[in-house]
Amino acid sequence: MLKSIVIVPFANPIGLGQYLMGCHLGRFAMDTGINFNRNWLNLVKEVAADITNVLDEHDENKNVKIIRESLIRAASKCVPKRQEDCLKLELYKRACISDIVLDLHCDSGLFPKY
Repeated sequence: MLKSIVIVPFANPIGLGQYLMGCHLGRFAMDTGINFNRNWLNLVKEVAADITNVLDEHDENKNVKIIRESLIRAASKCVPKRQEDCLKLELYKRACISDIVLDLHCDSGLFPKY
């Protein structure tokens, strides 16, 4: 099976463009104060209800497919209200189809040198 690696160099383009008085901020939505790294979708109840009595106790690969499809269906029903909700929803959908997701936070050197 063909595997791929997807790299999203800046998963938060909204925060990447946030500057105030020459300083890069980028962690919180300016209008709400919501942290971009918090309050992700929690679709456990919806997915649990959707996959009840559907999983195969002998086929792990089939179960992974069932769970991923359920996650994507549940996420697709979500209606984003704010720009950051759109961003999180797209990242969530990408994560749903991934075997491994790494969320690495690194200093990009955007901070001013005093």
